[in-house]
Amino acid sequence: MAILCSQLSGQSMAVMPSAYTTAASVAAMTGGEVLAEAVMPDWIEAASEEIDRRTGMVFCAKQFEETLEGEGGDSVFLDAFPVIEILSVEIDGERIPLADCAVSNASA
Repeated sequence: MAILCSQLSGQSMAVMPSAYTTAASVAAMTGGEVLAEAVMPDWIEAASEEIDRRTGMVFCAKQFEETLEGEGGDSVFLDAFPVIEILSVEIDGERIPLADCAVSNASA
């Protein structure tokens, strides 16, 4: 069993979007019917999570931990794409040095 943790640094999180929209964008898209001040951050978070759940994909920068059952091969495929940073990799409870790991964000 492999456990991969993706923890994004403060520098990465500062420049990458972590939600699919903003209160200002909601207000603009509704022509001002919904004021930006009326849009609750929890609503945007809930909508983003529902998009992730329904599509089975993650489209914004998110931190995650994924536990995978391997088959003894050299590669694993994660649910999140692209992978920006990896904090740790463990196989059967043994931490693998990150220098021994490589990330390929190739789409095919």
